[in-house]
Amino acid sequence: MADLTHADDAGVRPERIIFIDDEKNVLLALQRQLRKDFAIETATGYDEALKLVESGGPVAVAVCDMRMPGRDGVETLAAIEKASPETVRIMLTGNADQGTAAAAINQGHIFRFLTKPCSDEMLRAALNNAIRQHQLITAEKTLLQQTLTGSVRLLVDVLSMIAPEEFGRATRARQWVMPLAKELGLSSRWDIELATMLSPIGYVAIPPEISLKVARKMALSPTEKEMLARVPETGRQLLAHIPRLKNVALWVSLQNKAVSDDIPMGARIVKILTDLAEVTEGDVPSAATLARLQPRKAEYDTACIAALGWGHPIR
Repeated sequence: MADLTHADDAGVRPERIIFIDDEKNVLLALQRQLRKDFAIETATGYDEALKLVESGGPVAVAVCDMRMPGRDGVETLAAIEKASPETVRIMLTGNADQGTAAAAINQGHIFRFLTKPCSDEMLRAALNNAIRQHQLITAEKTLLQQTLTGSVRLLVDVLSMIAPEEFGRATRARQWVMPLAKELGLSSRWDIELATMLSPIGYVAIPPEISLKVARKMALSPTEKEMLARVPETGRQLLAHIPRLKNVALWVSLQNKAVSDDIPMGARIVKILTDLAEVTEGDVPSAATLARLQPRKAEYDTACIAALGWGHPIR
């Protein structure tokens, strides 16, 4: 494995590093000192720093002075963490009191706290360690995303094979999540879409003969009805330990619950769309199919009802 504490073959490490200080002379000196080995950018305060973080690609490290007019270093690094959680943050200041260090660590989640004057050797070591930390963070994020993607793909494939009819209904309902969520003004939609797609995943624990009876609308025994009633909770158990799917698992478990104050919006959307998919044969529900849910109107969220229009097809 390559030694991550040294510059690459080109001489300059490619990872973006931002130095933030209200004194331009300090920034110029740092650029001259480090530019042969690091990709250095500078900002004279909070606003400039946020603009750099939000443009030009990922920022590996942000090094900020504590004492600046307006927003100080703690506020600046806290804002950078919010805008770019993967950016590793270092505080560089002449104020070495414990209160400053505690505020920097607690509010800005600082990786290193360096005091002025800081030797060239110490600063370079801190930057190299911060870059390595950034690489570890981004590698972990990539691994997490790959794990999530692979787990979801496996569940979807299993569902399509074991419960094809339920899979088909969920697929139709999933198509309607984005327009409904947009109408409701929801910014995060991927998790609701995933919860809708995986809403019947608990059927993988239902014996095929019972699923067949359900598809043919045959009478079920009390034991069989109890097994079907456990489908949402089985789904929650299957999803609960997959990274980033905590909310998805919760919404799947609540999908059959009538609307109430303690039912989150994600579960409300899953319920109304999966019920709609059950009475819809094509990919777009008609006024007639929407009307079929009218007698159960009290079970659904009023905002979802208004967004659907009860008579206007979802586009």
